[in-house]
Amino acid sequence: MLLAIEVGNTNTSLGLYGAEGLIAHWRMATIHDKMSDEWAAALITLMGERGYKLGDVDAAICSSVVPPVTTAMRQMVEDHLHTRLMIVEPGMKTGVKVNVDNPREVGADRIVNTLAAHMR
Repeated sequence: MLLAIEVGNTNTSLGLYGAEGLIAHWRMATIHDKMSDEWAAALITLMGERGYKLGDVDAAICSSVVPPVTTAMRQMVEDHLHTRLMIVEPGMKTGVKVNVDNPREVGADRIVNTLAAHMR
């Protein structure tokens, strides 16, 4: 399964995808100083309520506009899911051409939203 994480300044959304598509999703407040183990504890609880466990996840991707949370998510995925977290950022091959003077200034949320709109 794939764990998709979207970290915004106010809310963090998590989605669990299986072969059939989105099978579970959650939204929680983005707490900028939450540690990786705290994110893991929340995820363990949420997944457990739906009958899933961390071991069911074999890949993870994150779109984030909050650098401290990105760091915590990366650590959480490495420590608890035992995989590498793919981070959406300028330079990642998404098919979205970031045609601005400084592509690093474009938030990951904008890239993902543009890709989603194009796919629809």
